[in-house]
Amino acid sequence: MLGTVQRSVLSPGVVVAEGAVVRDSVIFGDALIGPESVIDRCIIDEDVTIGSGALVGDGDDNTPNQRTPERLNTGLTIIGLRSQLPDGVRIGRNVAIAPRSGDATFGKERAVPSGNTLG
Repeated sequence: MLGTVQRSVLSPGVVVAEGAVVRDSVIFGDALIGPESVIDRCIIDEDVTIGSGALVGDGDDNTPNQRTPERLNTGLTIIGLRSQLPDGVRIGRNVAIAPRSGDATFGKERAVPSGNTLG
């Protein structure tokens, strides 16, 4: 079984693993969406790896982004170029993850509340 893609745009080379769901998102080239992950209302840059069971654009909290509230205030989450999101990470809405963010960026809790910026 393959992953599910709804109302989204996927560039060449994107892999959506078994059990993953991508909704209302744009995913650029060569990104990997891990098994059982849910991506909702996101822009994911090139060469990004999303670990297994990750929730990106998660929840109903629509708190505007603290650094750029004029840009990220509608629930859109942005993941930067070549970032590596660990298994089980949980990222809210209106979040910006800087390019090349890796495992250490997310800390032990592996949770990024809505409205935050990492990196």
